[in-house]
Amino acid sequence: MRKIKLNIHASVGNISEDRSKRYTLSLSRDTVFYFQNKKIAQQKRVEIEKYYTNHILLLNDLFVQAFSNYRYYVFTLKPYEIAFMKETFNDIEKHFDKALKPTDSPNSNYFKFGALQFIYDGLSSINSFLSQKSRVKQDHVMSSKCEATDLHILSLKEMSQKFNQKFSKTYSYESTLQVIHLKNHA
Repeated sequence: MRKIKLNIHASVGNISEDRSKRYTLSLSRDTVFYFQNKKIAQQKRVEIEKYYTNHILLLNDLFVQAFSNYRYYVFTLKPYEIAFMKETFNDIEKHFDKALKPTDSPNSNYFKFGALQFIYDGLSSINSFLSQKSRVKQDHVMSSKCEATDLHILSLKEMSQKFNQKFSKTYSYESTLQVIHLKNHA
């Protein structure tokens, strides 16, 4: 089974000045975790990888559901609408591949989480389009399906943000500064 693989990097700068943040695991520009040693960093990396692998499996289920909903309406869509939907589905598939592709570049984690963001946005775009179609056709069942899918997408996105915030409280740069501050005055 394919999994999300993240990279840990040694912190940039003079390590002797600040030993509390020797290793970093960056998920985005705003979400960077700092670790005191490589063992802790690797343990947390495994935990984060497992969470986001499960997360991407749930996103894949939503992708399958969105594709099924699209196929439900495919014979009533105009050619340019079909082209839009096919292009969006292809782009989402490419971003699934980007998120799951193992690479060692320093920015690979950013690209993976940018791909996850694109998947959220792409699924929301497809769902919004299908929701509008269902309202025009007065298809209350499909409208309810689209509303439920939209809630699933939003809840997954919120779960991801809360998961990152949980780690940020413990492993952000500010938390290491507070610990240093407490140690220096104790």
